[in-house]
Amino acid sequence: MLPRRWRVDKLGTLLHECLRRGGSKAEGTRLYRILRVLEESPAVSYILDSKHRFVYTNPAWDAFAVTNEGPQLAGETMVGCNIFDAIANVLRPVYSDAFRQVTETAEVWGKTYNCSSPEHERQFRMKIYFMERRNWFLVTNSLLAERPHRKSHGAHEGAYFDRGIITMCAHCRCSKRVDGTKGWDFVPEYLRLTGMQTLKVSQGLCPVCQEHFYPNVGSAE
Repeated sequence: MLPRRWRVDKLGTLLHECLRRGGSKAEGTRLYRILRVLEESPAVSYILDSKHRFVYTNPAWDAFAVTNEGPQLAGETMVGCNIFDAIANVLRPVYSDAFRQVTETAEVWGKTYNCSSPEHERQFRMKIYFMERRNWFLVTNSLLAERPHRKSHGAHEGAYFDRGIITMCAHCRCSKRVDGTKGWDFVPEYLRLTGMQTLKVSQGLCPVCQEHFYPNVGSAE
């Protein structure tokens, strides 16, 4: 977690920006109360502006980034970045529709999804709330379950690489076999390398995730 002094300065800057852009004191008070809750929440949470750019990430986000080999994503690094730049192409229509639905109805949108680490299988529940007065979005990601992987496979270039590229499921993060079996395996080593230039990944959806979580999305790119 980042130093408390940094967190206080960050919140003060966000509140000041809200007021500078025409927000009332009452609105500033509401935002302050929301931020105080998020600062203590174990759910990985963030706020996006009307163009889906980060304006705030909470301590749980920072802690998750640090413990999952992504310290460069903690702190103010994400502020100003568009959330869709971090979403796999195959899933962008799903989340684009979700934000549109939340904007039009002001109702909470929710989805259960997997975000596994090399060591653990993890399931989260995402909720998107519409902050109507500013056309912002509050997104929370609560951990539902976490357990060691029941089955994993070792890295094997001949089994998963097709012309130097691996096809990985954007949901469960399993890798597609290219040896004629048409199977998908969880390969922990490839998760450790996905952020490195040494591994080229094409993201799609395995048949199981497509059927159960994204029935209206194509299976692979």
